[in-house]
Amino acid sequence: MGSSRRRIIQQVTIESGLLLVFSVMLSIVLVLASLDWINNLTNSGFTKASLLKPEYLVLPMVMLGLMMVLTGIIPGYFFSKLSPTLLLRKQVSGKRSNMFRNGLLVFQFSVSIALIAAILLINRQNSYMQGQDAGFDRENIVYFSINDDIYENIDALKNELNSIPEIVDYTFSENVLVNNDQNWGREFINKGDKYDISFSKLAVTPNFFDFFGIELTEGSGFDDYSKEKSDLILNETVRKEYNIQNLEDARMITSAPGDGRIVGVAKDINFESLHVPVRSAIYMCSGECDEVLYLKINAGNFSRFSKTLNKVEQTWNQLSPNFPMEYHFLDQSWEALYAKDFQFQKILFYTTFISILLSCFGLIGLTYFVMERRTKEIGVRKVNGANEIEILTLLNKDFLKWVAIAFVIATPIAWYAMHKWLQNFAYKTELSWWIFALAGVLALAIALATVSFQSWQAATRNPVEALRDE
Repeated sequence: MGSSRRRIIQQVTIESGLLLVFSVMLSIVLVLASLDWINNLTNSGFTKASLLKPEYLVLPMVMLGLMMVLTGIIPGYFFSKLSPTLLLRKQVSGKRSNMFRNGLLVFQFSVSIALIAAILLINRQNSYMQGQDAGFDRENIVYFSINDDIYENIDALKNELNSIPEIVDYTFSENVLVNNDQNWGREFINKGDKYDISFSKLAVTPNFFDFFGIELTEGSGFDDYSKEKSDLILNETVRKEYNIQNLEDARMITSAPGDGRIVGVAKDINFESLHVPVRSAIYMCSGECDEVLYLKINAGNFSRFSKTLNKVEQTWNQLSPNFPMEYHFLDQSWEALYAKDFQFQKILFYTTFISILLSCFGLIGLTYFVMERRTKEIGVRKVNGANEIEILTLLNKDFLKWVAIAFVIATPIAWYAMHKWLQNFAYKTELSWWIFALAGVLALAIALATVSFQSWQAATRNPVEALRDE
């Protein structure tokens, strides 16, 4: 009709641009609508006002311009070069365009397969960490920070605790067991040799090990005189690291020549997260009280548990009216050490879901395009005796082939990335082959479910309609 190449490029660009502008506006609305959910998922503090700042709008605008070039100007330029005869009839795509489309499909499913494998491994690692024995009891244990008022009236508080039948036992330490940041360096003597050692130090009351079920592999626990004599209990890591074979040959150097002796060796416990190996730890005796109070409660149900804490709180408020009681559950504090790992797992799960969804959308579009292009071929095959199952297999195997290629590409990349990620943990699960096999099977099943409906429609279509479709 006499249109110039410039007008063709302009028309294609405007049509593409309108869709892209609508997409950007819709994405901004979706982000603002889901802002609370995003903040909760990522522990962020974004507000609607902050997201509308210019610096946050730069990326969408850059993406809008880039996509307008890729989907408007460049296609319009190539369309304008084609002759009207080719444009007015169905044009079979060339090899280059087929390779480009198939390459995009492979890329999308490579990302999806890698993410599926990653989420499977991360879930396995987090479950492994949860199932690991930390080496001490943490169920039904609450702890409190002691203030000066409570410290001065500690005997009155102990008497009240002893009178509550649901309280099985109580003990003290200078820091929370799962958040101990006391690191010391001291001079040590072993078999007459003097050297410096560094260790994590925790002062505890004598019944600390029985309370938490920590086994002493050698020697005895603390007694009534252990604080004055600066007695020590080592963990097994200290003994191995400094080759202490006989406890009588080793002691800490103190101001008093006879003090600082080693009275026992305790089993290693994970007082830190499983990201790090067990460190050298030395326990000191703090007498009958210290900064943190632990209660082991056997209440049977939540209602009795709450009533028991209310009794403790009443006594606490009488002894310390100016500082209210704040308690924490030890098992929750332990789980908090892995909060970022589980948060990362949730974020990756939604990322994987979105990636799979986008891959399916791309596959649906490509399937529709291929079915339209092969309409006459399908009709000819059916006229020559091909049944629906044969045509369905013919159509699906091409798509599944590209998914299989994506699996081959994604597997080594995912293995390398997950191998690096597991190095952040001192205690980790195995990187098993079945994780990648399962990821590939899931991607294959998703792809098959996505294309089968359209393939079945094409396979069951009347061949007469297919042959006259031109």
